[in-house]
Amino acid sequence: MMEGGRGGPQDRQGAMHLYRLAAAQGFAPAQAELGYVYATGRLGAADRVRAYVWLAVANQVFQDPTVAKSRDDVAATLTPAQIERAKAQVSTCMASKFRECGEPGQ
Repeated sequence: MMEGGRGGPQDRQGAMHLYRLAAAQGFAPAQAELGYVYATGRLGAADRVRAYVWLAVANQVFQDPTVAKSRDDVAATLTPAQIERAKAQVSTCMASKFRECGEPGQ
């Protein structure tokens, strides 16, 4: 609601903060949404590596074919080095139970 300004003023930074909090608690829909946000840049600068990380994490948590396709679509835009870096971050994120996923403040 914050992202779209429904029920109050639009707050893009607040929306990102809430997506990150929910993702860090293991809420797969928020993890997937962070992936989409980073892929599109709709709440700031696009970051395809972070998009891959969050889409891959979300897919591991709840194995959704739409999320898997989005992850693969993002991967097609990355270099092999970026994919390796993203996969390493996914492993760290999963092992830390979403506490070390490369987000600001983590």
